[in-house]
Amino acid sequence: QGQCHRATTEVGTAMTSHLLRQYENAKVERCDRISINPRGQTLSQVVFNRLDDESYMFERRPQLLHRLQVLLGGRAAEEVIFGRDTSRASVNYLADASWLARKIITIWNLENPMVIHGEPPPWRKKVKFVGPRLDFEGSLYDDYGLIEHPINFNLDDDVARRTEELMRDMYGRTVALLRRHHAALLKTVKVLLNKKEISGEEIDFVLNNYPQHTPTSLILEEKDPGSLPFFRQNQEQGHELEYSLLTPSQGKIS
Repeated sequence: QGQCHRATTEVGTAMTSHLLRQYENAKVERCDRISINPRGQTLSQVVFNRLDDESYMFERRPQLLHRLQVLLGGRAAEEVIFGRDTSRASVNYLADASWLARKIITIWNLENPMVIHGEPPPWRKKVKFVGPRLDFEGSLYDDYGLIEHPINFNLDDDVARRTEELMRDMYGRTVALLRRHHAALLKTVKVLLNKKEISGEEIDFVLNNYPQHTPTSLILEEKDPGSLPFFRQNQEQGHELEYSLLTPSQGKIS
């Protein structure tokens, strides 16, 4: 049961980035692969492909909000599949999401009205390399030295309220997005649980073959819901086509 929640969390995070790129042309990283094979203290891992350096120099508000949705995608996926029976599998993503939302409001001042103070990160995290990080800015928890205390505590209360509103709004959008692709989400989770690892190409394949509003009953009726037989067949056909294009023709020229 724990591994099901872990797989759902990682798939939700990755699939959110793919869907945002597809439907909203979001400037977020595409998933390279997901693994639920434990490695040391890491129980699971999502690896994202890095964008070009220019994309991280001056991230705009829409890009940061999309990134916030990606961080909320794990918990949103749990809610879509398990209802309110969510777990702490997504706790690290939620910690990053809450600080990113607060940072958008206080340090970067990208919401209206603007605030008049920065603040230190709510958690002290050691930067560790487990695949490319989702923030790609050196560290999400860089406060730029803007750690002045608020002039009065009413400002803190206002920032907390606005942070909750921003997260609630982005979380609602993410749940709605994944709910429309419930079948693709469920299929990808089943494939990951069966194979222990899944690639970004396979996620795209599932999304293409299980479009939005596909009934989940179709997956439950499949003989082997945890397999992707047609993906392997498509790969083989693609390799055959590539080989035929590279192989010179043996026909005689009259």
